[in-house]
Amino acid sequence: MVTVHRDHDAASYHRFCENAVSKRFDDIVGGSRSSVAPRWGLTEMLSWDATQGCAECRGDALPLGSSLGYRMTPRWGYARGAAASVARVTAVRQVCDISAQLFAWYDHSMITAAPPSDIETLDQLVERLGAIPLERIRVRPAPGTPTEADLLAEDAAGRRLCELVDGVLVEKAAGFFESRLAIILGYLIEFYLEHNRIGIVSGADGPIRLIVGLVRMPDVAFISRSRLPGGQIPRDAIANVIPDLAVEVISRKNTAAEMRRKVREYFEAGVRLVWLVDGVKKTVRCFTAVDVHVDLTEYDEIPVLDILPGFRLTLNQWLKRAELPPM
Repeated sequence: MVTVHRDHDAASYHRFCENAVSKRFDDIVGGSRSSVAPRWGLTEMLSWDATQGCAECRGDALPLGSSLGYRMTPRWGYARGAAASVARVTAVRQVCDISAQLFAWYDHSMITAAPPSDIETLDQLVERLGAIPLERIRVRPAPGTPTEADLLAEDAAGRRLCELVDGVLVEKAAGFFESRLAIILGYLIEFYLEHNRIGIVSGADGPIRLIVGLVRMPDVAFISRSRLPGGQIPRDAIANVIPDLAVEVISRKNTAAEMRRKVREYFEAGVRLVWLVDGVKKTVRCFTAVDVHVDLTEYDEIPVLDILPGFRLTLNQWLKRAELPPM
């Protein structure tokens, strides 16, 4: 087991993985990467996705997400020659094995991701976090030092639910009616899953690691069976899975800038569909990409793509279920 101490940050973790996987890759291909995979950088070598398997082994495009927490952008095409393909597939499969082992060995609870170096004032930090109210920013531990362990300690102490963002513990905005909307949706999806066993649903107190150092808690999340590591429900306090669907029910203390940032982070991590739900205005903004969305009214059916086949719901139906039923 590799243990990371308090002063180790996300960058240290990345360097650790790069060194370990690079050495293993060189061992596999005889010390010459160029003969198999020209210009392989860290993100190409770590093309492992615990939920989807190795894309290179399937001959597909690189996954956008990674169980090692990298936001990966493919920068080169794959050679399709038979000899190169055989050598590459063999090499990448073994690299995937070692990268998955590294993720299991590494103690993520003590990784901290400090705010970007261009943040010099609290005003800039608040702006980066989405112009959120100051009352939602925890000052103990001091911004720039919190880790996942600190986030879990807040929960264990019975304080407010927090997310870990740019090395800052940010209290999750909450509201009573908003929580009821979330639990009703979770119930409806769970009922659907009783007859369609294609995945699981989680709620607002289920932390999800989008990348190393970034932990979010969508109000409702659906994770398909294919995205569950080993086809099993995560038992870690912070799940290392990327949902297919992430739902955020907007509360009074959420800001528009904060929600834009969340949407971007979800899609960069590999989420396929995001709903932003406003129970007061009775609207749903449904995103299929960071810059692609449709605004729905309460009588429009909320799209689910191919994520939940046959699941049908309008906001009006959802809101009615959340109201107190007549005697």
